[in-house]
Amino acid sequence: MLGEFIAEGFHRNTYRHKDNPLWIIKVAKGKRGSNFNKFNILCNKYEYEVWHNAKNAIKQHLVPCLWISDTYEYLICIRGKKVSEFKIPKILKEYVFKEDMKKAKNWVEINEKTLLADYPELHKDYLITRHKYKKCKL
Repeated sequence: MLGEFIAEGFHRNTYRHKDNPLWIIKVAKGKRGSNFNKFNILCNKYEYEVWHNAKNAIKQHLVPCLWISDTYEYLICIRGKKVSEFKIPKILKEYVFKEDMKKAKNWVEINEKTLLADYPELHKDYLITRHKYKKCKL
């Protein structure tokens, strides 16, 4: 399933899908055990839930999530092209609150449209548990 390594993030690593060049796989870092950070797994879970529960007005600005493993360790998404410039869509401005989310590395182009590629922070539970922000109503 895992192809070439693409990038390393704080909670996940990203790989090309071995059999489908249009997909990527986000893999939660670490093994279950004493040094395991539960949030590494939750990033995949939260991103998948945001994609599948977001209103269409929001969803159209997010990279689609296709599949998630039962353990949330693996998340398959559509692969996009890196962008160097982008503009945060007006409808997402109130949700894109972390500085990291405002960087080009978290946005890609798919079918000539710029989409947010890394968005577990948009999940209501992330906002409550990690940063104590208001609930997000996507």
